[in-house]
Amino acid sequence: MTVDTKELVTTIAYLIGVKKHIIEQCFDAECHDTLQRLYAHKGATIIRYLCKLRTTLFQKFKKTDTEMRYNLMNLDRLEWYDHDNIKQLAKWGINVIKPNYRAEQYMHDLTKLISENIDACSELFYDWVNWAYIRELFCIPKYTKKDVLKKEFEKYMANIDKYPFQMYVHWIPVDAGVSFTAMENSSA
Repeated sequence: MTVDTKELVTTIAYLIGVKKHIIEQCFDAECHDTLQRLYAHKGATIIRYLCKLRTTLFQKFKKTDTEMRYNLMNLDRLEWYDHDNIKQLAKWGINVIKPNYRAEQYMHDLTKLISENIDACSELFYDWVNWAYIRELFCIPKYTKKDVLKKEFEKYMANIDKYPFQMYVHWIPVDAGVSFTAMENSSA
């Protein structure tokens, strides 16, 4: 049996939170059924929303923490977070918003929630796909240890153009010769 790897790439892109219009532009023609299955899969959408929140927190960490510290703001009141995603997660029993939190605590919580919920997505992949490898893209090992999340943040921010569509995944970034930033900007 031959399988188009675009299905695999489409699924990963959806899960890590690539903007919907970009996913559809890149993959809908060849993977329409896959996208429809992902849109209907609650576990996939939970991971997508959590990954989007974590990536935004990485990208706006200092700004988020400053707003929390000095203006008593929270993720659901900061314009750069997707409020609809936060509300939907709460409806599904995943309460992301906590009182008196700082950005570092949210990074820990989001990473924990992703680790706790990612296994619900294993069924989205073919049996021949190494689930352990896919899982590693989402889960940061030893994230509770001192400075692990800080080092991930520093690695991500220093290499943001080497991440798919600038969305965070747990990997060693390499320059593959494709600028996802340019690709995203050209489709805007």
